[in-house]
Amino acid sequence: MSVLFKKTSMGQLGLCTLASVLMVGLQASAGCADTTEEIIDLLKAKNIITAEEASKILERHKGEAAQALPQTGAKPVTIVMPKGQRYPKATTDPVAKDIREEVARQVKQELKDEIAKEVKREASAASALDWSKRIRFGGDIRLRYQDDFFDDNNSQPFSPADPTELVNRNIDRDRLVYQARLSANAQVNDQTEVGLRLSTGSEKNPVSTNDILGDYMNKDTVTFDQAYLKWTPLTDVAVMPGKLDLWGGRIPNPFTHTDLVWDSDLNFEGVATNWEMSINPLLKGFVNAGAFPLQEEDFSSRDKWLLGGQVGVQYTRSNVTYTLAAAYYDYQNVQGQRNPYSIGGEGPNDYTAPLYQQMGNVVYDLNQYNSGSTLFGLASDYNEINLTGKIDIATFDPIHVILLGDYVQNIGFDSDEVNPLTGENVPEDDTGYMVGLTVGHPKMEKLWDWQTSLSYKYLEADAVLDAFTDSDFHLGGTNAKGWILGGQLGLAKNLWLRARWLSSDAISGPPSAIDTLQLDINARF
Repeated sequence: MSVLFKKTSMGQLGLCTLASVLMVGLQASAGCADTTEEIIDLLKAKNIITAEEASKILERHKGEAAQALPQTGAKPVTIVMPKGQRYPKATTDPVAKDIREEVARQVKQELKDEIAKEVKREASAASALDWSKRIRFGGDIRLRYQDDFFDDNNSQPFSPADPTELVNRNIDRDRLVYQARLSANAQVNDQTEVGLRLSTGSEKNPVSTNDILGDYMNKDTVTFDQAYLKWTPLTDVAVMPGKLDLWGGRIPNPFTHTDLVWDSDLNFEGVATNWEMSINPLLKGFVNAGAFPLQEEDFSSRDKWLLGGQVGVQYTRSNVTYTLAAAYYDYQNVQGQRNPYSIGGEGPNDYTAPLYQQMGNVVYDLNQYNSGSTLFGLASDYNEINLTGKIDIATFDPIHVILLGDYVQNIGFDSDEVNPLTGENVPEDDTGYMVGLTVGHPKMEKLWDWQTSLSYKYLEADAVLDAFTDSDFHLGGTNAKGWILGGQLGLAKNLWLRARWLSSDAISGPPSAIDTLQLDINARF
């Protein structure tokens, strides 16, 4: 026997049909032939059995009933109960009893199957909901128009990365640039996070994710800008109120910083830790540290590394937050080593030349004593002390007034080492500083949010490694001083306009004056 079970949901038509079937089963307990025929008609009307099955059951019922009649030909007595009374539960009709048991069995089985399907659907929906909660997607895009203006008296230097290539410092230049980034952060468990970010930009430029438009419509490359594992083993435990984060991979900048030392688009490769601790309700401290491989060489034990450590405090009272941080950055094996005399070809110390440079650091020719091509290496070691301070006044919240100060000195510069390598008396240009004022909304989030800023930057030639400092000011690198004026305005939710004017001059050496205009449209999602 086949039981057809029409349903819309577990709470609606399915239960109604089930109730009808159970009522039919109860009615099947009547003890007469007429009742049996009524049961079969009801089952057929409810589409529980087909017309063919109903006909077969009736034939079987009539045959069994005929065999059960006495030989005298007496007819079975139909018992009619008074109105309002129920039939007794017992039944002498074996066919009705079989129907009732078969219907009950199949209804129970279909109900069990339906419940199992519903549980599976709910589990699938819960799993999908959990997945969506654990993974966050985001990104941003920036469209930029940039115009560079050069003074007529500028010199035309050679690129330190390629001594045969001249760097444009004479002909004004304008261009369209864009930046696009797409990120995904997955919460693996309560303590572990995985972060991935794809970005435009070149694999050989660590401080910029810009892509210049104007390459004959060729497609652009996408790189992994971030790819890290973050573990938070301690959060507000009794012995250490605060939080401890451990990072590994290609990670965001783990240090409190400005663009005096580090470009805002720079990400670090290696391992790092951030430890924040609550000293009291108004004061908290933090410790940041990391080890970052810069260049690994197969045939040398003098791999290049950056080791960094930073301590700081943050004090908040009366809507004013004071932040002070002190850092030490130790570059290992970045100073160039001159090649011995040879007729030509690659020298054993070629690897000591930096893989990437901007402009400004004092360099010398590693191939001075052989006939190989010119190859520049860094003349100085770099061990930088960096002090960063910020005062954030939120008295007029959401408008903030932010005062910024940053100072850096390269205590690794040693004239007794640098002068013999270069053959010149190189001045100790090893200091840099920056001061700035910002007024407005800290973040552009909605229409008419605004912000203005003005800062002055002074960065001597060997104050920091030029490879990792700001790539916009003076078109990148060190040995520059000047002003930066900027403004931002919200055009809609997560859409804003930014304009900056950067005016800089070389501190020492040949004259080099550069003014840069940047107009950006930014969108965040």
